[in-house]
Amino acid sequence: MRNVFKGGAAVALLILATGAIAAPSAVGDPKLRIEVGQDSKHDVSEPMRDILARAGVTQPAIGPATERFNFLPSFEELTGLVQKPGSSSRAQVGPVNIPAPDVLKAFNGLSGSESGGFLPPDTTGDVSPAHFFQMVNTAWMLFDKATGNRVFATPALGNSFFAGFGGLCETTNQGDPLVLWDDAAGRWIVSQFAFTSLTVGPFLQCVAISQTADPLGAYYRYAFAYPVFNDYGKMGVWRTTDSSQNAYLFTMHEFIGNAFQGTSFAAVERDKMLIGQPAKFIRAGGIDVFGALPFHLEGQFGMPESACPMFVDRISTGAGYHVWDFCLNWDAGTTTFTDTPTSIISDSYAQGLAGIPQLGSAVRLDDFDTNTMYLAALRAYGPTGPGEATAVINHAVDVGADRAGARWAQFGFTPGETVVGGVAGEFKAGFESGAPSVLTKRLVDQGTFAPGTEHRWLGSINQDKNGNIGFAYSVGSPTINAQIRHTARARTDAPGLMRDEIVPGFTEDCTPTTTGAQLAAPQQGRPFSRWGDYSTTGVDPSDDCTFWHTNEYYATTSNTNWQTRVCSFKLAECGQSDFSVEATPTSLVPFCVAPAASRTFTIRAGALGSFAGTVALSASGFPGGIFPTFGTTTLTAGQTTTLALNGFSINPAGTYQGTVTGTSGAQSRSATVRFGISTAPAASPTLLTPTSGATGVSIRPSLSWNAPGGISYKIELSLSNTFATILETGTSTTNSYTPALLLATNTPYFWRVTPTNYCGVGAVSLTGNFTTGLAGACPAGTNDLTAFSDTVDGDKVAWTTQSISGDAAAAWSKRIPPTGTGLATRAWVAGNSTTAVADQRLISPPITVPVATLRPLTLAFDAHHQYEVDGAVNCWDGGFVEISTDAGASWLPLGNQRTLTDAYPGVLSGSGSAGESAWCRQATPGTAVRSIFTLDEFAGQTVQLRFRSVSDDNTSGPAPAGWSIDNIFVKGCTSAP
Repeated sequence: MRNVFKGGAAVALLILATGAIAAPSAVGDPKLRIEVGQDSKHDVSEPMRDILARAGVTQPAIGPATERFNFLPSFEELTGLVQKPGSSSRAQVGPVNIPAPDVLKAFNGLSGSESGGFLPPDTTGDVSPAHFFQMVNTAWMLFDKATGNRVFATPALGNSFFAGFGGLCETTNQGDPLVLWDDAAGRWIVSQFAFTSLTVGPFLQCVAISQTADPLGAYYRYAFAYPVFNDYGKMGVWRTTDSSQNAYLFTMHEFIGNAFQGTSFAAVERDKMLIGQPAKFIRAGGIDVFGALPFHLEGQFGMPESACPMFVDRISTGAGYHVWDFCLNWDAGTTTFTDTPTSIISDSYAQGLAGIPQLGSAVRLDDFDTNTMYLAALRAYGPTGPGEATAVINHAVDVGADRAGARWAQFGFTPGETVVGGVAGEFKAGFESGAPSVLTKRLVDQGTFAPGTEHRWLGSINQDKNGNIGFAYSVGSPTINAQIRHTARARTDAPGLMRDEIVPGFTEDCTPTTTGAQLAAPQQGRPFSRWGDYSTTGVDPSDDCTFWHTNEYYATTSNTNWQTRVCSFKLAECGQSDFSVEATPTSLVPFCVAPAASRTFTIRAGALGSFAGTVALSASGFPGGIFPTFGTTTLTAGQTTTLALNGFSINPAGTYQGTVTGTSGAQSRSATVRFGISTAPAASPTLLTPTSGATGVSIRPSLSWNAPGGISYKIELSLSNTFATILETGTSTTNSYTPALLLATNTPYFWRVTPTNYCGVGAVSLTGNFTTGLAGACPAGTNDLTAFSDTVDGDKVAWTTQSISGDAAAAWSKRIPPTGTGLATRAWVAGNSTTAVADQRLISPPITVPVATLRPLTLAFDAHHQYEVDGAVNCWDGGFVEISTDAGASWLPLGNQRTLTDAYPGVLSGSGSAGESAWCRQATPGTAVRSIFTLDEFAGQTVQLRFRSVSDDNTSGPAPAGWSIDNIFVKGCTSAP
């Protein structure tokens, strides 16, 4: 089933073991729908080879099954968080002169004609010691790893796993397939959904677990019932060293008909399913994200004792990533979960791509940048390996000029706090090793791979047993048709960089040198021709080193005659002798210095590959007067020691770091110790702007102060000088702050600042006060300074229109606006398309924003915006404004954080720009509104503005549908003569 993007109100249902519907039992956050039940049916199949033989599919005999066992690693407690956001321009655009590994094996997988003929293919697969197991849409096939040959000639149907099971799992074959190899169990897990209606149940997720490693043997089979339609399922394996949190994890996009109900996270009882017993099913629905994934554990080693399963997604603003903890108590059948995730801040990245161009066709391919791409691959390293588990994800981003880059992020996870209090208190019962624990999370590394001029998207990423990364994806451009390529990085490569890509025609890569174009028109509400919901990369358990990737391509140009491909590659570094040095904590450690102060860190050595030596420790780079000493200077793998730092009191306040280096033979590895020193609490800040008693202040003011000795600051804003009621509390690590709250006009406000440094909370400032003026108006005693104006009545201003997609009715043009907009003279107008998915752009000429001293700086225009809405708040179709400071190479949404009037009412649910804040409704239909943004942060820069009108091909908004804008100005203020 292809995923859809329509949204609507949430529902609240509970699926019990009997399959009946009842009111949900409230667990955790009351906004969520937490449902606890178990499988609606389970049984054991006859051998799959017998099922296939009856269907006319023949296959050779399979060797004896093998069983794998868990090991029990110990982990050091590490901490650490995140980097501050940077620029989306930090893409890797040049070579590093280290080639990615060549392809080892490449062969064709299933084609469209063999697997249902759907567009796009849902291409997934994984690898075991003997086979590559591929599932595509409604069919599956086994391949001999050594030869690439098919194990049987005729593809088997996806629902063949449920022959004789009864119900929709047996009688329907709807696709959305998933297949994973469970490394520790040595089993296959296969899943797909089953339904007959998008509005009337049952809605099932059908899951089959092989009894042994033999994919053609018998399977334990399960059906799990969802209360609404469960689309775009993704799956992961979770294991802990004590088995207390073991689970198979699922994410689903849930719908009633075409109305999006939110995403659900779910866990099913893995260990019971491995022996065919009844299995519990715990689901949290109504989560307001799109494209999230469960983490999937590769390899033999489990996660730390009692570590809660996790789910991950991009932050929609492009600021980083969200990670949710889903703590389980299988004995009680309960979970502790809220929809408040941990935010891991990264370099910023831009979204909202305009599709992927291709040679030989004007049709653009779907970039699918709304989703984090499958898998979210996680790995732990065992009792003597690195103490920090790592995970990698990827997604497509805009690296400038609507060019897609393959962004990746690597996270680190270490033991954290035990869940205590409230509902979590019940977890103590039935746990041999204590309560579930939430892992500490940090960003380890990140990058965006975008060399050359091609687009890269639809990626899949994973890690081998040495922590090296393999990354494969689709590549396209106006001069080539889509290919499958790959890159990689060793654990010891320079941070943020992938190796040089293997290009077909120079060295054999996954796809043949020549590929074709996809001619099929856009489908199902997307603005571009569908190209793969996902691809998949697994790691071969035979060596825990070889990456196996499967994806789609076209052998020749056609509408829908796609082909899939399977290829493998391996880094030479995998399995080689290596080690790591880790310092705990990983975050910056605060010290308020006392005489003769001494502080300690924990240092650990971890083995990788065949390492069996000792590691000699040394310290360097510490500031003068700080003397590092080790508890012991020699470690073996898995051992720890202390690093004591002495002499802090003679150093001035500031942030510092030093390096701990481990040496074994010719190899050396290092870790950074970071710490901050304060000598006394920070003094009271002096408030600078607005000056106390100022009038006519912007309703989105920039507050600034001076505070020697501060590291971070708490800002409080109130309507009262007693601060009895706080309107907003913010934090800043600089000496300025812009309130998130849009202030009222002509209103007095009071504010104060409290500093914090490494000695704790300092003295609060005196209270400041100011009075706001009208939105966008210059303060008393100043005059308007117009930098740009266009009444749209004439043609002197050279705007540019850009039609990415959509029919003529949706395109921007200068004309008299439709009746009912409140605009009577000629304006720029974009319609709301109903016959084709539209992405229409109106781009201003370069505009020089006045210099920084002339405030407020504003963009203002008259507007009427009326599109198809999604519920009471959000928008199916809509319009929004973007800004560029690099001549159009990249664009940033102005967003609600810069609005002074006419704030965006919600976010787009579809139209290829899901997640963007947008207008789609007029507060007073028939009357134009003055829309105003602050441009203060762009003072002195040359910018361009882009007005984007996006709509799907489903339903138009009420007449007059679309967006009309007139009387466009960019202004500052200047002192009166």
